[in-house]
Amino acid sequence: MGLFAIQHSVMARPAFKERWTKIIGKAGERSTYILLSSLSLLFLYWQWVPIKVVVWSVEPGIWSQVITGIYLLGTLIVLLSTFMIEERDVKKVFGALYKDYQRKVPMLIPFTNFSVLKNKQSVELEG
Repeated sequence: MGLFAIQHSVMARPAFKERWTKIIGKAGERSTYILLSSLSLLFLYWQWVPIKVVVWSVEPGIWSQVITGIYLLGTLIVLLSTFMIEERDVKKVFGALYKDYQRKVPMLIPFTNFSVLKNKQSVELEG
């Protein structure tokens, strides 16, 4: 885990980013960061060795139900929070800035122009 922590922390520093951008350019800085983070995580997953002892255990009963309830409550909060930010509220707060963003990023996947051709088998990506 130390490999990921060191790589992640060092590459997130502004001084490193500034020097790294001079080497690979602004466009490649974020992609390289993500690539190296992913590779270090893949290495971590590959080398993972589970421990042989039980760290903690809860017998069936009231406490296991409380823990399950807390888990389900947390899951529900995460799910419902995605619906709390409504687009109309974002439009009210940010106005023209948000409309400009919508024009630049019209979908979940930010392509500038995405059009499906008539035969629906080939997809043309422009941008």
